Amino acid sequence: MPTNLLFRPSGSAASPLTEISVSPKSKRIACGTLDARVLILDAKSGKPRKAFNGHEQVISAVRFSKSGDSVFSGSWDGTTRMWRTSRRPAENHEMKHNTAVKSLAVAPGGRKGAAGSRDGQIKVFSTKSLKCIRNLSAHTRDVSGLGFARNGKHLVSVGWDGSCYLWDMKEYSLINEILHTKERMRCLAIGPDINRIFIGLHSGTIKSLSLDEPNRVTDLNAHSDVVTSLSLLPSGTHLVSGGWDRRVNVWNLVTGEVVDSIRLETGVCAVGTCMKPPSVFMSDYSGSLISWHPESIQSL
Repeated sequence: MPTNLLFRPSGSAASPLTEISVSPKSKRIACGTLDARVLILDAKSGKPRKAFNGHEQVISAVRFSKSGDSVFSGSWDGTTRMWRTSRRPAENHEMKHNTAVKSLAVAPGGRKGAAGSRDGQIKVFSTKSLKCIRNLSAHTRDVSGLGFARNGKHLVSVGWDGSCYLWDMKEYSLINEILHTKERMRCLAIGPDINRIFIGLHSGTIKSLSLDEPNRVTDLNAHSDVVTSLSLLPSGTHLVSGGWDRRVNVWNLVTGEVVDSIRLETGVCAVGTCMKPPSVFMSDYSGSLISWHPESIQSL
């Protein structure tokens, strides 16, 4: 199970990579940092390609656009920003929130995005202009995860209030509460089949359920602390999870079992995946970006 250290900041005060996003063609990785920067790294060599400055606080979310020509970032400074990665000098568009931004998602069609904040509000925005289309009063606490479903027709949100909601993106209205728990929901991943979702909880449990049958919930248990990040392989066959227990696990979604696992030096900040070649990318509080090629996914 070979791993490769792609990137580690120089200097005595290395800033952790708080979030990562793999570009659509798997050639670049966008990284958010604790010191408010957005870095674009080469996915193969780890070499820095660009650095975007403009946020004033921690980067809490990053997402590539569908084309890969733009990167969206959310920050504790209460803004969502869009950076044009293919232009020089880089353009910087800004959308303001009332409180810190905690989560981001981009629809499969690429035209809409969503940003969730600490006050429970969700802003649905145009990925072309970053202009807000609609404000949704969603959760009573932090919106910790967002994902578009059914080709962008629906939006799924999870929050620290223990609620998971399904939203209609035509009427911008609440369809129903999918799941409610007594603990914080910390992260979200939605499968390529668009119906299966995975929710990471504060206790270390991962909830797996179908949007078609939300009452049939399966618990995946392999973390002993907060599940910080979830990522599905594009094949839809495996789920990758990272947690504060320093573990990164690869789950076979047919059996529901962990088929590969690795332990990092510090707590896991974020995980990402790609298929060409089948790889897992991980960041931790040391500021490192690591690529991993688990044996369980090499034949996919």
